[in-house]
Amino acid sequence: MKLAWSVRLVLVALAGMFMVQGVAIASPIVFALGADPVQDYLGEDVGPYPGALTHSTATGFFCLDENLASSFNTRYSGTVAAPNSWQEQEAAFLAAVAIHLEGQNGNHAADGPISFAIWQVMGTNSQTDPAAAPYVQMAEFAYSHHMISATLLQQVEIFTPSEAGIQRFISGVANFPDVSAVQDAMANQVAADLVSDAPEPSTFLFGGTALGIVMTMARKNRVRLKV
Repeated sequence: MKLAWSVRLVLVALAGMFMVQGVAIASPIVFALGADPVQDYLGEDVGPYPGALTHSTATGFFCLDENLASSFNTRYSGTVAAPNSWQEQEAAFLAAVAIHLEGQNGNHAADGPISFAIWQVMGTNSQTDPAAAPYVQMAEFAYSHHMISATLLQQVEIFTPSEAGIQRFISGVANFPDVSAVQDAMANQVAADLVSDAPEPSTFLFGGTALGIVMTMARKNRVRLKV
């Protein structure tokens, strides 16, 4: 009888250990949104935002939902997934472009337009920023020409909070060659189109703006190679 009771105690203890381990393994992903980076653009706080994500080394994030809310210096529980839809893939590319440009020029001049471009691509924007249009065009070009690589997407994480009404966040990837490859391909394509076609003045202006951004980025790449 004593032996049976001892065996029962051991089994109960083991069951408790497995339950504790199970809880630890199944613990929710936590996203800790950092302090306000004080980047106001057209009345919106734009990314990249400082943050930390469970089991991730990412430190810079962009939100995917302009019309939802979140609070700085706050922790949120939720789930993480890789980009899947075409919108998410384009958003991942745009986040990488923003981080890439910061590395080139050391400032955040493009962060506002790129944040608005991400919201426009995701269909969550409440207002359209004309300055975002060339970046939206760049993301569409990258996706339609199959230039957003699986290697990039595997490094990107999208955090979806468990609490309704809280913004989703996507991590930015630095120093990634996809950005330079798209810059070069788009510059060549836009230049060829401008030479071969006789566009309307408005089309010429828009194409020239997109080309100007891409060519500026390409020149900076040659001077200060980052990817």
